[in-house]
Amino acid sequence: KPMEVLCLGFSRTGTESLCNALRTLGYNGVYHGYTEHGQSGDWAMWNKACMAKFRGVGKFDTEDWDDLLGDYQVVSDMPCILFARELIEAYPNAKVILSTRSFHSWHRSITSVTPPPSARYLTYFLSWFHPATLVQVYTSAFLVVCQKMPSWSRTSMKAAYEEHNALIRGLVPKERLLEFHVSKGWEPLCEFLGKPVPDGVPMPCGNGGEEFKGR
Repeated sequence: KPMEVLCLGFSRTGTESLCNALRTLGYNGVYHGYTEHGQSGDWAMWNKACMAKFRGVGKFDTEDWDDLLGDYQVVSDMPCILFARELIEAYPNAKVILSTRSFHSWHRSITSVTPPPSARYLTYFLSWFHPATLVQVYTSAFLVVCQKMPSWSRTSMKAAYEEHNALIRGLVPKERLLEFHVSKGWEPLCEFLGKPVPDGVPMPCGNGGEEFKGR
């Protein structure tokens, strides 16, 4: 099936709950941030995409995106959101959901589940000596994130968060874009996607801080 929904909100904005809601609505092929673990071929492709975008080495076009994501109807979270512009251009008919929450709430959540800066940079350094390509893709992700959020200060994180959301709003026509928070429930999501509201099914809510750190 063709790509139908691009979930391009930052991590820790209810992305896992949103993905579970989409599965309930019948979207079976959901590529969430944890899906790719164990998919060695996927990691090689993500490395190729990172090299093309962030280092100008080679290219990564629509055919490559189809090779990587062609079995999925939905994509969400890291590392997909690093390629928001490219995915929007590659799949112009897909609807886009921008999951959001207040910066204060997001900042509290993301900093509660991430290691201190020293550990992040050590991981980045050591990953270059790891033989598995699954680690290397995150070195590129770290490079991008750390450049936008030096030392992960509150000021730089706020700027990066707002810049990303503004990018999505600027790229996607209003009729194809839904800004969504899971607290809004099923109605706006189902109306946007043209799906019936599930009868008697609560909106999913998961991946709290302790659950996330346990992974």
